[in-house]
Amino acid sequence: MVTSVGMDAPTACASIRAGVAMPRPIPYFQILNAETQEAEPLIGHAIRGFTEGFVFVGAWIRLALGALSDLARQGALPGASARGFWANTGLIAVTPHLSDDRYAEDCSVRKDAAGIREAYLERIEGAAGLPLSPKHVEVLGLGHAGTAAAVALARGWLQAGLERVIVLAVDSYLDRFTLEWLADHRRLKIDDNPCGLVPGQAGACFLLETELSSSRRGATASAVIEAASTSAGAHHGTDQGQRADGAGVARAVVDVLGDASPEAPFRGDIVLDLNGETWRAATWGNALARFAQRVASGTRLVLPCSSLGEVGAASGAVGVCVAARALARGYSSGDRAIVASCSEWGQAGALRLRAAGAPG
Repeated sequence: MVTSVGMDAPTACASIRAGVAMPRPIPYFQILNAETQEAEPLIGHAIRGFTEGFVFVGAWIRLALGALSDLARQGALPGASARGFWANTGLIAVTPHLSDDRYAEDCSVRKDAAGIREAYLERIEGAAGLPLSPKHVEVLGLGHAGTAAAVALARGWLQAGLERVIVLAVDSYLDRFTLEWLADHRRLKIDDNPCGLVPGQAGACFLLETELSSSRRGATASAVIEAASTSAGAHHGTDQGQRADGAGVARAVVDVLGDASPEAPFRGDIVLDLNGETWRAATWGNALARFAQRVASGTRLVLPCSSLGEVGAASGAVGVCVAARALARGYSSGDRAIVASCSEWGQAGALRLRAAGAPG
């Protein structure tokens, strides 16, 4: 992981657990102070000394390489010379929605899967020196819900014979294109919009591996992903006034709850991508009401956004890392956890994780 509160997964997860946050003024984006009527810098969660000067795909590459480097260290992955290892490894990159008008004014990159693959994925592979097979490299421009979709796709690849898959998710809400887009749609948290988001940036990735491959190389799993689900719900886009019934999110979560029932409810952390916006809070509130009887009362909600700000497409992978770390270190509220995400474009995703040593 690469975040504003830690440049590796252990540090970032410990900071999120402790409630550490390091918001800073963003000097290149000014807002109006409602009380003094003077311009002042917007507050955001920038990764200081790491992403300055990088925008759009450049920032994605920077974040991706940082996250991959951390995964290589934490997961004891071999170098590029281990061609047999990498020939049996896939990579799924989760990015923001390619259909967003967020980068409409930027003409440097084609806004389709082929364009993002050329400008982003190929550069990552080259810079990281990863000899991956092109048929096992994919980009999913699904924003918040992309990580759940990536896990579902990765599980299919593993069942087809691949040994491991890296799920990589990055996003930055701190470039000028994105900040102007957010400001135009009144989504930023400022004096006259207290229910807005605080922009952030992050890169996070994790390795999904078959049990046989993991045991063969002596790796220790942090957690097991037992279930993954995606669903479609209300398309919000940038309309903050649209009704948020939470039906799509609820369907995804119910799918991964499995046999949880009022008599035997789910017990464990639920990691959510709440970010301060009214429509997202309404979505989650209505979704929770739909499956409340299937989770234990007092279930702990974990909100990484409180420490990182809004990290967009990276939020799902951040949630997986936070949940897996808690399960591995024993400070989760149960031996299972749920990571749930919803996108303003209507997609929702949910994952159920189990502690590696817990019975299946």
